[in-house]
Amino acid sequence: MKKLEIPDWVKEEHRKYFASKVLTEIDKKVDNLAEGTKEKDFWKACQKNWQILAIGEPQQLREIQKCVGKKYDAVIAPEETGESGSEEGQTAGKKKSSFCEAVKKVFGYKGFCQNEPEAWGAYRFTKEMGLRTCPYCNQNYTLVIVGEIEEEAKTEEEAKTEVGAKVEAGAKTGAEAEAEKAETKEEGERTEEEAKKNAEKKKKICRPNIDHFYPQNQYPYFSLSLYNMVPCCEMCNLRLKGAQEVKIEFPNPYEFDMDEEFRFKFQLDGETTMSMVPLRNGKDTIFDQYNEMLHLEALYDEHQDYARKIYDRFQKYGRGYFDSLQNLLSKEESDKEESNKEEKTSKKVEFSEAEMRDLRWSQIPTKDEILDEPFGKMRKDLIGQLEDL
Repeated sequence: MKKLEIPDWVKEEHRKYFASKVLTEIDKKVDNLAEGTKEKDFWKACQKNWQILAIGEPQQLREIQKCVGKKYDAVIAPEETGESGSEEGQTAGKKKSSFCEAVKKVFGYKGFCQNEPEAWGAYRFTKEMGLRTCPYCNQNYTLVIVGEIEEEAKTEEEAKTEVGAKVEAGAKTGAEAEAEKAETKEEGERTEEEAKKNAEKKKKICRPNIDHFYPQNQYPYFSLSLYNMVPCCEMCNLRLKGAQEVKIEFPNPYEFDMDEEFRFKFQLDGETTMSMVPLRNGKDTIFDQYNEMLHLEALYDEHQDYARKIYDRFQKYGRGYFDSLQNLLSKEESDKEESNKEEKTSKKVEFSEAEMRDLRWSQIPTKDEILDEPFGKMRKDLIGQLEDL
């Protein structure tokens, strides 16, 4: 619902990770494949352009796709010569799928997701992006939660072994006991150091999904590209967007602001309903494309009741309500002192405009706060429309 930004230090962290984990695997492919093969040409193109594959912005990914994508297509193109359903076609399909999986394995997205929360991986990336709600639908939270790792309790067998060792130690000579005591102290120091390290480790609890905006099966060489990974909710990733094909020209959420593409508005003629109104003229606008891909209008139509509560609040708590509230809370003191009959001045409670807005709407998200809470953009747009009436 708004343009996503990636901090520079996150880009650098991802670039270093890509260099150590992915580039090394690409180098192996280039070294091991025979010269002149289409597969080697593809991997050499990846090797040459690895930094763009790692942290290139959307337009750079489009440019590199002309090179890397062309060489990838050259590898799989012969596989599509067989007619659909024929033996040649089935063999071609298997070979194409096999090469796609091999490319995804080298780029290592699966390993990226398996990394511990404190290491660079899916948990750290989504945490540092700081998105509290899904940037696609703005309806579901996308929080990252980790916990402490609890020390495992010893088994009964381990406990018995430890007790037996202590009994045996008591029967040893003084010299043996002293030597073992020193060894035990050393072991205890090592154990303490390990305990400190373990205390720093975190347990995975939950994180957002990561959507490959340009799908992995279409563009496996973009499977670990930073600007192709969008933290989002499970509903959008697996249900609404799913495995739909996405052309490389499709507007990427890292390069435009959806808040500038449409507005939520009340239709106040007759029954009060909410609709999504594009802000740009013409066909196939960015809003149209995203609406088709994510079914946004159908999704928000299910929340007309929430929108009507906003309108009901507008009607119930008008300016007159707050004037009455101020009068009710104003405290007038007319005590007179018998000695000099002096009347105390009245004290009145005054609400500022900002306080009245907060009381009326229970916090209004700003443009920068749209993704901080579910339905942030809808509330911002609808309240803004009503306040302008």
